[in-house]
Amino acid sequence: MRSVVSIFILFCIFSVTSTTKAQVFGRNWTKGSYYDTLGNKTTGLIAWQRPEKMSKDSGDYIYYKTEKNSDKIKIPTFRVSSFTMGTDSFTISHHKALYYAPVLKVLVNSPTKLYYWTAEVVNWGTYFGAVGGVINAAVASPKAKSNLTKGFSAAYFYGSNPDTLQLITRKNFIEIMSSILADKPEVVAKIKDKSFDIFLMDDLLTYYHTGEIPYNPNDKKYSEY
Repeated sequence: MRSVVSIFILFCIFSVTSTTKAQVFGRNWTKGSYYDTLGNKTTGLIAWQRPEKMSKDSGDYIYYKTEKNSDKIKIPTFRVSSFTMGTDSFTISHHKALYYAPVLKVLVNSPTKLYYWTAEVVNWGTYFGAVGGVINAAVASPKAKSNLTKGFSAAYFYGSNPDTLQLITRKNFIEIMSSILADKPEVVAKIKDKSFDIFLMDDLLTYYHTGEIPYNPNDKKYSEY
């Protein structure tokens, strides 16, 4: 029996800041460190970019240099537990749905954590086969749907750790984000009065971290979603 596979698909219209875009979507050498699976910390220059392929033969890696002119070392993510690039933190998930692209950016490090995931999906059949029955919520914006052929997808997950993940969707956005950001009641109030929705996640997090709302809700670009 064919299973109905659904996943929350967003695309590269989402990021947290312009710095995040650079670090998430392209390889840029940045001061940072990584922890191996034994807990050993290594500091230097770190680079990572969204996996170029998402198929059963692909994997994910980070790159390390001791300094600018040193040779780079390619390190598979199964040897890494987490890494940092500047002020950004990343962790490695062992959730089976993310087996081929396990890197998660940690957006909010609260008891219930908020993660951002992105990859290039070139074989939807293989990918959907991997996540079938594991992730069971779906939503896509009109703009995301229009970019489906580009194959770039992204999603927001939440959970107490990177191995126990659930998708954030339009349906659960208010409940989950109000819980994650509960330490700032003024932010929760804006979530509940629908000043922010899932397609304004970047702006919501900017408001959470800075106290400033970085958009005009009457701006036409936000009404297109």
